[in-house]
Amino acid sequence: MQNNQWLDHSTVYAQHHSTFYRWVLYPVIGVLVLGSLFLFLGKTEVVIRTKARITSLETKKLQTPINAKIKVNHLAENKEVKKGELLLSFDTTGIEIEKQQLEQQNTSLQEQQQAIHTFIDSLNQEKNLFAAEDSYGYANRVNVYLAAKEEIQESNQQLRTNQQQQQDAFNKTNTQLTDQLTKRQAEQSQWQQVRSAWAGQQALAGFPSDITSKYQTWQAQLAASPDEQKEELKATILSTIDTQLSQLKNEIEQLQLEQGKLAAPPSAEHEINGQATKNTQSKEQAISEAKQKLSEITETIAHNNSSLQSLNEQLKNSQLLAPSDGVLHLNEESKNISELPKGSLVAELYPNQPKDSMAFTAQIPANQMSHVKIGMPVHFKLDKKGVTEKRIDGTLTRIAETSDLTKDGAFYQVEGQLPIEDQAVTRYGLTGDLSLVVGKKSYWQKIKDILLNQE
Repeated sequence: MQNNQWLDHSTVYAQHHSTFYRWVLYPVIGVLVLGSLFLFLGKTEVVIRTKARITSLETKKLQTPINAKIKVNHLAENKEVKKGELLLSFDTTGIEIEKQQLEQQNTSLQEQQQAIHTFIDSLNQEKNLFAAEDSYGYANRVNVYLAAKEEIQESNQQLRTNQQQQQDAFNKTNTQLTDQLTKRQAEQSQWQQVRSAWAGQQALAGFPSDITSKYQTWQAQLAASPDEQKEELKATILSTIDTQLSQLKNEIEQLQLEQGKLAAPPSAEHEINGQATKNTQSKEQAISEAKQKLSEITETIAHNNSSLQSLNEQLKNSQLLAPSDGVLHLNEESKNISELPKGSLVAELYPNQPKDSMAFTAQIPANQMSHVKIGMPVHFKLDKKGVTEKRIDGTLTRIAETSDLTKDGAFYQVEGQLPIEDQAVTRYGLTGDLSLVVGKKSYWQKIKDILLNQE
């Protein structure tokens, strides 16, 4: 008991308390103070993370220049090529055959054009200007037209001859009837005068001899007849004169009836003019159709010339040559395909590997673009499974003016430069994680934002 009394002494308790502060409490307080200083004074970067790809901003797309089967293919992944080096050669047999066919068609169309021009000139001048028969029948059509015209002319001449003969016959008959009618009317007038003279027993003078002779005979008979018979004889002779007048009247009426029925022959000019008009219309229609055909041929030749120009351009582009020195990166979708449509992307030509820096491209969501600025620092880490990652620091150099709308939303394309510090980086097409440094904040603020769900 006496040996343990020293443990109850106050000095021992003081020594225990001092040891606790020195080895436990003070270090804990120090750690807390240093931790607080680190939380409030220490800074961490605020970044926007996305995927990026090493690329070239001067990439040239190599596309098939024509629609043709590939005959020679010198494309290979990561192949270094020189400017003017043959990359692809195309089989142009089909194009050459098509060109030959179009040229032959154009030659035939041009010959037909010339034949149509000669045909139109022949119709306008109404004579055959063809030196020989053509392959399109235009010379024969001119001959048919000229023969038809000659036949119409002969027909018109015959119509005029017939019409003239009919007119002559009409004129002759009409003249005869007119003469007879005039003669009978003159006789009627004379006999009317004879009747008046006989009725008044007047002398008759200035009449034809036959009438004068009859009149004198009647006068002699009257003078020789007894007085009691004179009146009867006068009446008998007067009746004879009336009979003559009645006969003349009937003859005049008959002649007038015949002359009234007599009709002049119709003029042949109407039929002649109709045939001439029909012939002119036929010629004008033939010329119009020829001009329409000429227009169609001209249009076809122009279309063929346009096609020939395109074919010549295709023949000129029957080889795809490297536009500059660089490295090939093949399009996976076009590999091992022997025939591609014109304009199909077969490869991309990257410039030779730069020595100082390389470019990268990335897509940033539109809702994160408010803090992204040109010139801001970036960190790039290559995708390397199982290998220690190396961070490359670079700079953002370009932001697209407008966003691209995709099924995942709106994105802006950004570009930047990375210094070349490791040859492993100097390969186009490599991908990695890109961090865009938009600012810094204390660790305390970061923890606070996490707790308050403000990140």
